[in-house]
Amino acid sequence: MSSSESRDRKRQCEEPLSPEWRGRQVVVDYADSMDGMTDMDEQSQTGEEEISAVFTWRGYVDERYMSYLREFMLSENVDVTIEHDSGFMDFHRDIVAAASPYLIRRVEELERAQQPILVRISAKPWLAKNLADLLYTGEVVVERRYVSRLYHFLRFLEVIISAAYCVRLNMLNYRSFRGNSY
Repeated sequence: MSSSESRDRKRQCEEPLSPEWRGRQVVVDYADSMDGMTDMDEQSQTGEEEISAVFTWRGYVDERYMSYLREFMLSENVDVTIEHDSGFMDFHRDIVAAASPYLIRRVEELERAQQPILVRISAKPWLAKNLADLLYTGEVVVERRYVSRLYHFLRFLEVIISAAYCVRLNMLNYRSFRGNSY
């Protein structure tokens, strides 16, 4: 197994960038609007109700993009590197181009300059991971407390999505609700 095959699909931040990357990056001005909010704050807003959402990329076609998934997992033939708050993820240009008009405009700026492509996004690692899951599998499931944040991130990147919500109530609420007849 070659070294490129054995490395994890998410490189760690400690891995230094080679000299060819220095000064050759596109900065995407994204700021997570809920950065100051802790998980405890988010949980207290949900009460006892647990809501999930399934985000689906409308442009995803199994026959076309599924073949990229294996290469993505092995970091093979990837040509766009996205740096997030604590690491890097490698993507295929074709997937980025099809999914995000915003990102591809930024990527094309570097292509015209014939430079390696490194896109820096000021986003939490879980946002980048969910972006990767969405682009390579066509959908991603998120917990209620992350729905709004992921939605705004994908909207910023201009990824065309649809979302289906699933609601689960705990049994205590279900029993008390059934017992009341209004």
